Amino acid sequence: MIIDTSFFHQQKSPLGKKFLLTIVISSTIVTCFIIAMQLFFDYKADVKNIESRIAQIQKSYIKSLSLSVWNFNKNQYETQLSEILNLEDIVYVEILTPENTKIISKGIPQTSRRIKKEFVLHTVDFNEEVTSGKLIVIASLQRVYDDLMTELSHLNKQEKQSKNTC
Repeated sequence: MIIDTSFFHQQKSPLGKKFLLTIVISSTIVTCFIIAMQLFFDYKADVKNIESRIAQIQKSYIKSLSLSVWNFNKNQYETQLSEILNLEDIVYVEILTPENTKIISKGIPQTSRRIKKEFVLHTVDFNEEVTSGKLIVIASLQRVYDDLMTELSHLNKQEKQSKNTC
């Protein structure tokens, strides 16, 4: 099969070049927008997973942790903090007294790229609700950012491969 390429060589008008440039630029903008939206939704999903993990900490640990702190059961609350710290993305946990004096902490605190949540520890003593302390949980967003960068590099590689096959 013979392809007549004379059509492509005859097109020297600036209008054709402008049209081609417009198509390339607009397709690049659309591609960048789609990639940005994909990364944004992935980020939101990962953050939502971390927040649900923190909510699970609240459901699973707060009552027993409150009681352990109130009863000065150091072995029990140390074990519970270790369990919390073993959860994915959780990097730091701390228990404070109601006066904000540190009782115990585990892990490495982060000041950036994090989600920090505080829970007041309440328990009942002689039919009266009392505050036994406060739990601080810090989750790192570093894995989320690393995953996004990995995904972006994969998309970049795919883009380069598709250009090479064209």
